[in-house]
Amino acid sequence: MQDECILHVEDDPNDVLLVRRAFEKAGIKTRIEVAEDGQKAINYLCDFEKHAPPRILLLDIKLPGKDGFEVLEWLRHQPALRKLIVVFLTSSAIPGDITTAYDLGANSYCTKPVSPEELLDLAVNLKNWWFGPNLHAPLQQDLASVGWYRA
Repeated sequence: MQDECILHVEDDPNDVLLVRRAFEKAGIKTRIEVAEDGQKAINYLCDFEKHAPPRILLLDIKLPGKDGFEVLEWLRHQPALRKLIVVFLTSSAIPGDITTAYDLGANSYCTKPVSPEELLDLAVNLKNWWFGPNLHAPLQQDLASVGWYRA
């Protein structure tokens, strides 16, 4: 898809920059859009008139306003978006947070690496899995059911 993107939901501009650089070094050519809080992420995901849904949602837990769990819970109740790939990228390694994320329907849960090298390794692994041989459910049929079409 020509306008395919990754939506990175992150309130720390330094983390956004580090992830962007790591993804570029890993060879991920997909455009990265950023939402600084949970509500902006929801607004982005609702705006079918402006842009296609992202291929992947990279989601932090601790966000201003709506947190990552609230965004994921909302997302999984949207018929047109419920199959969207959600990868938590967060500083929390708390077992309860990990359990909650998967209970709400996360596809993956990764803690933010502390070094640029570890972040690059994570980006390569994400590329190899989510942009590689792993097949995921297409959203087109669900999007068509709500009247969203893009040529």
